[in-house]
Amino acid sequence: MKNLLRSIMTMLLMLAGVSGLRAYDLVVTVNDPSLVNFMVNYVSKPLVEGENRFENLSGYNYVFVTPASDAVIQKVVQNGQTMENPTVVEMNMNDDYGIDTFTMDITAIKMSDLPQSSFTVFIDNPERVDMTLEPKGKVVTGLKAGENTVEFLPGIMSYASVAGPWGEAPIYKIETTGSVAPKQFSSGDWEFDIEEGMVVTITADYPDESVPLTFDFRNDGRGCISQIKINGEPVENPDYDNFTVKLGSKIEITLNKSDYQLTDFAYNSNHPYMGYTDTYSTYVTGPADILVDAVKNRMVECSVDINIGAAALLYKGQQTGVEANLIKLVDGSNTIEVNAANPYLALTAADGYVLEQVVQNGENVKFDDYAGFYLLSVGEDDEIRITASKIERDQKIAIYVTDIDMWSNFSITVGRSAVVGLHNGYNVREYALDELASVGIVGNSWYYDTSDAQLYLNNVLQSPLYTGSFQFDLNDLENGDVLKIFFRGAPAECDVTFDIEDGIAVEDALHDIVAAFEPANGLRCLVGTQVSFAAKYASVKVNDVALTPAEDGRYIFDVDGNTMVKVSKEIGASVEEISIEDAVDAIYTIEGIKVSDASVLPSGIYIKNGRKIIISR
Repeated sequence: MKNLLRSIMTMLLMLAGVSGLRAYDLVVTVNDPSLVNFMVNYVSKPLVEGENRFENLSGYNYVFVTPASDAVIQKVVQNGQTMENPTVVEMNMNDDYGIDTFTMDITAIKMSDLPQSSFTVFIDNPERVDMTLEPKGKVVTGLKAGENTVEFLPGIMSYASVAGPWGEAPIYKIETTGSVAPKQFSSGDWEFDIEEGMVVTITADYPDESVPLTFDFRNDGRGCISQIKINGEPVENPDYDNFTVKLGSKIEITLNKSDYQLTDFAYNSNHPYMGYTDTYSTYVTGPADILVDAVKNRMVECSVDINIGAAALLYKGQQTGVEANLIKLVDGSNTIEVNAANPYLALTAADGYVLEQVVQNGENVKFDDYAGFYLLSVGEDDEIRITASKIERDQKIAIYVTDIDMWSNFSITVGRSAVVGLHNGYNVREYALDELASVGIVGNSWYYDTSDAQLYLNNVLQSPLYTGSFQFDLNDLENGDVLKIFFRGAPAECDVTFDIEDGIAVEDALHDIVAAFEPANGLRCLVGTQVSFAAKYASVKVNDVALTPAEDGRYIFDVDGNTMVKVSKEIGASVEEISIEDAVDAIYTIEGIKVSDASVLPSGIYIKNGRKIIISR
């Protein structure tokens, strides 16, 4: 064995020595090195004017040359072959070519030293126009509404490309006086050849008018369209015989490739490849002809009986969440068609509901914990019965999040449902008790350091499942629990102390919106915690600063350090004391309720003629 290894090592060394015997040189000549960027294997190499020699090179090397931003390469002679006005220059050097010395002679010139020509451009809305002169790639800046003079380098810049803003409709129309008509690609971008003195008219904005879209359905093509959206909104019951769309609108056509075999699809003679997608989208820039040629697969019928149709989300296929595959159920009996070649239905509960039982042909169907839904394989005349109930969500928890825009990947699940629509600060959510049995949290960031991120449950720091991760599994949360997630470490802890004058009732005290506490016992919490409570006929000061109640009468403040809350009786200078004999009918309670008989009122503070009064007995 040792002899075999020794032989292999000897052979490798010999081969390495042989390959190292072959070497070659590179000679680069340049008239002005400041006008070119010269790289070998994507690493910049300095050049000097005249001849530059790179000797004893071996193996594979890749040379890449581009002009400086203010220059063009006029000519390159590479190993005896001449290139005129190249945009970039590439050369692979390899022993296999059998060349001992590679040569490259580069002649570059500043664009300002070249003769320039110009053409005229009229634009209606320059904010929607991005123009580049090619192949040099000069971006045209400073375009304004109306007339523009655009300069170019004859022989260097031969055409212009024009595009609209990313994510918006393309440029509506381009007209020129040139000898070649402008052309628009399927992407929506435009190109036109540049000629000296030509006039180009760019109409970026679309006229406020609709155009017809003509559908050519062949075989079962009409049924193959499962949904059409215009600017993201579904078209209900589309009239394919009289279908019009406003110019500049985005149209999305979703095809039912599960139940139909798509033979051909075209939009204005453009046949896009639909092998990996069900949806074709484009912007309507004019009248269009749409071809849909499809043949329907053999279908099987089954029945679905459900007591609450809105409680279930039923999808064709083996996954949930695909809107085009969603089957809308009504209360009672539903007849469903399924492709015999793909006879699957994916079933899950709609938000706010629970599926108590799923029965197929008299047999209970088990929930697929791995998939996260019920997976049904159906046959002709199968009978499916679903029993659902509405979830009574009477449990509240608060989720406090900081710097949520810095999390590249962040998710919270409560039970089987994802918590969506989170924003910085407090997020209050309602759940049923059994939903709080399991809470999962996962977070990380591709761009920011999350090593200081912390999670607190009811002001108690939690440990992640794995060291260095931000992944947690929390069990059996309760009503009023508070989750706090801090991106850059948690704030300091502090104490909130209450000084309550005798006779004043401080009621319904909450911290973090949902968690009750007893003010007499004080509160230890994190800086930034929101505290609120109710106190009638009282004045409140927080760290000796008077606190004005909210519209609902509650006192609310955010903790910014150790805090003293003083609650005192409210007896203002405008309060006058009267006897029962002096009281009249026009008296109101503090809550604004008019009382008709002052003689039966208990002692207390009331309103008379817009002033506070005290009735004493």
